[in-house]
Amino acid sequence: MNQIIKHLLLMIIASLFLAILSILLSGNNPFSSFGLGYLLSQTVILTGISFLIGGIPSLIIYFVKNKLWKGFFSIIWIIWFLIGVFSMAGQILYKMNG
Repeated sequence: MNQIIKHLLLMIIASLFLAILSILLSGNNPFSSFGLGYLLSQTVILTGISFLIGGIPSLIIYFVKNKLWKGFFSIIWIIWFLIGVFSMAGQILYKMNG
């Protein structure tokens, strides 16, 4: 359980940094009212979706075997990374075309 909390906190911190970088790339102030709302929503989305997609199969395995799946944290971080990369790529492409 302590590992889950540790990874959750690390993912929230990494999501905050990624959201701040995304706001700065879009040319906005991360600490304005728009920036804070975007910052919080991006953090919740990145962390929540990663834990949801990785957590559903892990819960099934946990209920069947009564132990945490060894690949749980790897899957969650890979999903987080993919969502973050696609989000940043979308921001960069939008900035280039807009």
